[in-house]
Amino acid sequence: MTQQHAATPGLSRKLFKISLPVLVLTIAGLVAWQITASSPRAHRRAPEAQPRLVEVQPVTREDIRVTISGLGTVIASRKLTLYPEVSGQIRQLRDNLLPGSQVRQGETLVRIDVAEYEIQRQKQQAEVALAEAELQKERGQQAIARQEYELIGRTLSPAQEALVLRQPELASAKARLVQAEAALAQATLALERTRIKAPFNAQVTQRSVETGSQVGTG
Repeated sequence: MTQQHAATPGLSRKLFKISLPVLVLTIAGLVAWQITASSPRAHRRAPEAQPRLVEVQPVTREDIRVTISGLGTVIASRKLTLYPEVSGQIRQLRDNLLPGSQVRQGETLVRIDVAEYEIQRQKQQAEVALAEAELQKERGQQAIARQEYELIGRTLSPAQEALVLRQPELASAKARLVQAEAALAQATLALERTRIKAPFNAQVTQRSVETGSQVGTG
């Protein structure tokens, strides 16, 4: 009887040691389950489609200048040498007519002495005036000859009639007037050519004359 009572407390202690961890694990599991069950759950939702904000502008056409950098040699599209068409002495040069200067189309670059050409034009103007006077005089002579021919009342051959009416003299007077007018036009053209002008917008590369230089055609 004494041995049985002594063994019972030892068995109880063993059972307590075994059951205590089980009890602790059970309580811990219950607490964890309770926390998990009571915590809020996230529900999966499909993402909402967000419209994108865009800015609309009307399309317009315009020219865009593109700048391209590069290396190369610049050459003129047109190049010429100006020569005088009349002879004479250089009286005036354009200001700053130096290599590298810019000139505009129609600008006077060189002026040649105009004295001789002015005299020649005046002479030809006088020749035109004389030729016009001769033509008017010959027309008067022809009118008188026609009146005399009509008073005679004779019929002449075409050749004789032309001589009587002074038609050769009238034709000669007209020819002298045309010749004088042509000479005047030539003298006027020579006077205009005493000014050497730029034929187009250009840049001077070389100058070979000075004021007082004597130049000739070509």
